[in-house]
Amino acid sequence: MVTNIGVTRAVLPPVWDRQLKKARRFVRSPKGYLLVALVALAIPGVVQAGSGALSMLVWAAAGAAGMEVVLVRLRGSGWRIPSSALLTGLITGMVLGAAEPWYAALGAGVLATDAKHLLRSGRAHIFNPAAAGLVAVYFLFGTGHSWWGALAELPAWVNLVALVPYVLVAERANKLPAALSFLLAYFGLLTAAAFVQPETVAELYRQPFLAATLYFAFFMVTDPPTSPVPFRDQLWFGLLTAAATFALFETTGAVYFLPAGLLVANAAYAAWRIARQPGRGR
Repeated sequence: MVTNIGVTRAVLPPVWDRQLKKARRFVRSPKGYLLVALVALAIPGVVQAGSGALSMLVWAAAGAAGMEVVLVRLRGSGWRIPSSALLTGLITGMVLGAAEPWYAALGAGVLATDAKHLLRSGRAHIFNPAAAGLVAVYFLFGTGHSWWGALAELPAWVNLVALVPYVLVAERANKLPAALSFLLAYFGLLTAAAFVQPETVAELYRQPFLAATLYFAFFMVTDPPTSPVPFRDQLWFGLLTAAATFALFETTGAVYFLPAGLLVANAAYAAWRIARQPGRGR
């Protein structure tokens, strides 16, 4: 048996061996962890929300990945698998309402990738692509956000199970402080507001808002390219995101208050980066 295994490995084409090694590295990377977590959440989400949710997933992923391929080719770069864009599309599709039209999901994915490539500071993009796409299609098509991929339609206890992939993804990306500081500040603000207007904020402690908040905190606030790396900076970034989302909810009550609040924090973080590096990233 040992000899046969050795022979099998020896006759494997070198290109297959290289691809296998790349696949193993990807699965162990933050992107790989996120992909596995998204698929694990999408399966019960689609079962609960129906075929419309699967349509949102497919069209948003196709829009984000397809636009990534087009823009990369126009830039003259070589072919590569658009893994980041695919993840962006999956996140976007898992937030949109399952009953939205297919072109809204496609547009969200396309605009998410456009925001990544066009709105940049130096070599880094400014805004979380999924958040940008979700806010953009709201104003274009009036789309709703059901957060079906966060299992928002299931009982609240399911969030305890979902915490396992959430924490694993954030820890693998080394962004757990950003997620935790956001959650502490956000629910702290809600608790303070509850003493003044309990009827207004009470719903945010229940489904579907509770599931949406956890998904948002661990999968979107922790986006590596658009959030700080040092732990101390992650803390203020999470606090700022919480303050922005809370302020938007209080002033507008709009369905997009979570992703829009993240865009505010992204813009502040980009401005802070530019201020610390004069002459760069104009």
